[in-house]
Amino acid sequence: MIYLRFVGSWSPFATLLVAMLLSGLAFWLYRRQLRGLELGWNQWVLPGLRASAILLITLTLAEPIVESRWRDGEPSRIQFLIDASRSMSVSKRFERATQLLSGPQGILARLQNRFDTSVGRFSESGIVELWNSSSGHSPSDDSLAYDWGPAAWGESSPIGDTLASLVTSQTGPQSSDHSQTQSDLSVVLLSDGQNNSGRDPKGAAHQLHEPGITLFTIGLAPFEETLDLAVRQFTLPERIHRSDALSGTVSVSQTLAEGTRFTLQIEHAGAIAWSESFIATDEPQRTIEFTIPMAPLFEHALTRLPERTEVSRLPMKLTARLLVGDGEANEFNNARDGHLLVTSQKPRVLLI
Repeated sequence: MIYLRFVGSWSPFATLLVAMLLSGLAFWLYRRQLRGLELGWNQWVLPGLRASAILLITLTLAEPIVESRWRDGEPSRIQFLIDASRSMSVSKRFERATQLLSGPQGILARLQNRFDTSVGRFSESGIVELWNSSSGHSPSDDSLAYDWGPAAWGESSPIGDTLASLVTSQTGPQSSDHSQTQSDLSVVLLSDGQNNSGRDPKGAAHQLHEPGITLFTIGLAPFEETLDLAVRQFTLPERIHRSDALSGTVSVSQTLAEGTRFTLQIEHAGAIAWSESFIATDEPQRTIEFTIPMAPLFEHALTRLPERTEVSRLPMKLTARLLVGDGEANEFNNARDGHLLVTSQKPRVLLI
């Protein structure tokens, strides 16, 4: 696939607007100079060529980059299976499973460019495919999972039989010699774990291991909201000049008691570049904006390099970290890294 990105300090819209104004002005000025001369079509072609040159030169301020990506071979497959038994309708367990997979921040959206993914639900009636990556529906669409729920919940939850059927489908006579190897398949099971019919899930899991199928499980037990604070997303510009101000956002999910104080820090190489305290609210997620002068950060990064090192572009890693008092359920999701490229020279265009 071919992608077009703009990494310049000028936005694509502003660059296009300026480029059109300058090229239009150049066309008008050169056309006026040629007025009265018998040049035929050249009186339009020559100003058009000059205007086109100025248009293209000005567009370089947006620094467009064309990326071409391709795959060698076939991508590995990941199959998500959601338990559709009646117990999954309690405490919104099935709904929580679909929310985990779909949406802009869901697992499917994160894996769509690297794996061949599919989603199905299972009960005593078998496996029903709900979505796959070749269906044309984007996994980042919030409405993707609206019709994933069953019309009637299953009366039993045959987890072991479902896993065993995957082994049969991979190793049976219907499998083609040209199909992917079994080791390319991973299965993710989303269930509350209440196996109440069929064979033992442990034995079926061992059967999956023999042909090289990897099994992961996500438990959806009775939901009890815990006190937790987590960094879900850390957004930075892809490139910035050393003298500019760095602006970014941090998406924080919060289930702390309302009124609890916490601190957000932006760090570089162990040094705190930005810090501010906040009060937890009843909103499950909030976005925090920050602005940091880039010059001190760039100078601090240079001190970590050997002496007399000259750089025109310097990759930097920043860390967004949450600090909160005792009582938090999970401290391992309180930090997330972000990367950007810092340039020491701004692009310049000389028009003559």
